[in-house]
Amino acid sequence: MGLTGQLVYFRESLVSEPEEIIRNLIDRVEIDWIGSASRFPDRSLQSLREVRGEIAVEQFDPHDGRSRLKRPSVEDAIAFFRDGENFGIYAWEAKVQIELSKMIMAIDPSIRGDWVIDTTFIEIGPHELFEAASTLNYFGHAEVSVRFSGNGSPNDWAQCRRMVLELPEVKAFAKRLEPILGEVKTCVYWDG
Repeated sequence: MGLTGQLVYFRESLVSEPEEIIRNLIDRVEIDWIGSASRFPDRSLQSLREVRGEIAVEQFDPHDGRSRLKRPSVEDAIAFFRDGENFGIYAWEAKVQIELSKMIMAIDPSIRGDWVIDTTFIEIGPHELFEAASTLNYFGHAEVSVRFSGNGSPNDWAQCRRMVLELPEVKAFAKRLEPILGEVKTCVYWDG
């Protein structure tokens, strides 16, 4: 089974002015071009239970959304946002993602394995963050998240998670998000 690793920065509480948050996050993550913008249903724990009767453990695929724009401009992506629906922006080669990827790649491969981040996903709307690989580990509820993800799996999950969260660049980026999001939490997990 192929796994996807996620380095996630998130805010638990609702945001006002989501369009401005989206614009500021695109700027802060330094996204040069957007691969897609999607609208999709609420992915909160309550909603997942209502739809499936239990916690869903399958990986979210932004391309399964109800509506999607391919390669929109920043302005078109922001205009695509709708209150009451989750919204996501998927991008490759955002400058911050590239910088963080270099730092993660510097972790000894005997610990990091083959995991490397190569995509960026910004999500607005209720969603849950959990690891659903060998066991279910719940990290929290998010209303806004910035996820840097990529395929691969570490050889030592716990040590890799600790090492990533201790990277000065990972901590510094959380601080850079605080003026936009307020209190920012960070987690690292793998799912597949």
